[in-house]
Amino acid sequence: MPKTAPLVVVVDDERDIADMVCEFLDGDGFKTASAYDGESGLETILSRKPDAVIMDVKMPGMDGTEVVRRLRADPDAALAKTPVIILTATRVVEDLQNKFRELGVFRWMDKPFDPDVLIQSVREAIQSRPK
Repeated sequence: MPKTAPLVVVVDDERDIADMVCEFLDGDGFKTASAYDGESGLETILSRKPDAVIMDVKMPGMDGTEVVRRLRADPDAALAKTPVIILTATRVVEDLQNKFRELGVFRWMDKPFDPDVLIQSVREAIQSRPK
């Protein structure tokens, strides 16, 4: 029986970036779903239960760190441990790095990003996920 492709939810208010990330991942054999703001991103994550999440930080309404905070507080322990990769144009200063660590973010990367590095990071994130 073939193994189903891992699902990655991509949340970014810049639709072009979210769609481009999905294209890269789809081309590498992942299944993807996208959302374009924090609220719908959290809903998509909770309903789809992905293997990994790629999240922007600065978004109108609920920002990416709040989405991750709420995800980590989810009563579904497996969902709360979903690996998250932050993909951001925000300069990641020490305070933000500390917040990412506290939230258990798997990795954070700057935009613009190297698609191969992102894909490899997603693979590593999924492999690191507790079974």
